[in-house]
Amino acid sequence: MEDSRKPIPSKKFSMPSTDRILSLTAIFVSICTLFILFYQTRLSQKMYYLEEKAQKMSVFPHLELGQSQTPGMYYKFLLINSGVGPAKIKDVRILYNDSVYQMEPAHFISEIDSTLSFYNSSIHKGRLVAANESIEVIGNEDHGSEDLKRLAQIFSARNFNIAVDYTSIYEDQVWTVYFKPGNFPASK
Repeated sequence: MEDSRKPIPSKKFSMPSTDRILSLTAIFVSICTLFILFYQTRLSQKMYYLEEKAQKMSVFPHLELGQSQTPGMYYKFLLINSGVGPAKIKDVRILYNDSVYQMEPAHFISEIDSTLSFYNSSIHKGRLVAANESIEVIGNEDHGSEDLKRLAQIFSARNFNIAVDYTSIYEDQVWTVYFKPGNFPASK
């Protein structure tokens, strides 16, 4: 007699082929490499940003305007760079009687009082002021002279102020220093 039973096909547990394992492994490694590449790129960008910021800070200028005087002996109006890098002057403005003039202080003083005697140094647009440099913008050392007193009066007057716009050598940001604190019209 014949056995009417058919053999039951056995379910074979088939192991993935070696090629399939290698392909999946290669895909996994590629994806991991892609993530690592993105991460390294991000780190490189952060590093570049921090290095650039450090370079800019290493040449950071800081201008100050002030005066030095001994009544009856001398008067000096000074521009001082107390920063660690050179400052490039972008603009010089003078506020006098509620009007703004864009000119060097020496030219302005000569216009309002042509009889004054003083020495001066130029602080024009484009001039570089080295780190730790002090410029005597206007001065008079004629002991006891009326010119010396008049200079001190002009610079001390409430209706007189000076603003200097400057930047670092990177020219990425502009700062303004004022001779006296208070209201000064915005630059153009």
